[in-house]
Amino acid sequence: MLGAWLFLSAVAGAAHADAQAGYTLPPPPSELYGDLFVAVQTQGIYPDQKTFVDATPRMDPAQIVQAYHQQMTVPGFSLAAFVAQYFTPPADRASRRRRINLCASISTGSGPSSLA
Repeated sequence: MLGAWLFLSAVAGAAHADAQAGYTLPPPPSELYGDLFVAVQTQGIYPDQKTFVDATPRMDPAQIVQAYHQQMTVPGFSLAAFVAQYFTPPADRASRRRRINLCASISTGSGPSSLA
């Protein structure tokens, strides 16, 4: 219980510091994109749940959602093509996998020789 309280205190402190510095956290992608986010995550457009979250929108999210709602019912609509048109995926997924593998090998003591 004390650990949870300390964690919440730290989060609240960080949020307070951000507020004092004039920073506000952006809404999460699930809020920004609504049913588009759900569709992308459930239809397996990307190999994992993190890629779309890390993708960079090519225009204002509200405009992307509006375009999605206009196009989603058009016969032949391709969600994958839509996402490719309006989002840039993270640049280097392979590099991210290597970092994850390195962290895993360090934590297990297996060393860098186990990296792919």
